[in-house]
Amino acid sequence: VGDWSRRRQAEARVRQAEAEEERTRLTLTRQLQEATIEVEENQAIATARRRGRRASRGWLVSVMQGIDIGVLEPPELVDALRAYFEQSFLYFEAISNLNQSISRLELLSGLDIGEEWTAETEEEPADDE
Repeated sequence: VGDWSRRRQAEARVRQAEAEEERTRLTLTRQLQEATIEVEENQAIATARRRGRRASRGWLVSVMQGIDIGVLEPPELVDALRAYFEQSFLYFEAISNLNQSISRLELLSGLDIGEEWTAETEEEPADDE
């Protein structure tokens, strides 16, 4: 009876360990899926913010040129500057969020995937151009 009882207890422990392993695997799979979705969303946001920053920079340059040739007044520069700096802040915030979500995905997956997930980047003109 003693061997039979010990065997049943051992089998129960094995089943319990297998069930715990399955729960852990399912939890990790769900976390990986969520982290991947988060990276994709943050990548799209960063790309949109980059485009917004680029557009606001174009507006700023246009206003500055308009002031230079005398068709716009300096107060219009304030709006363009505000838009550019707001868009720049939003862009850098989006990049930060993207980097954080990539780090979380790398931590969960154990892979170095940072270079695969980036905001669409084009060469930004230098600020002195």
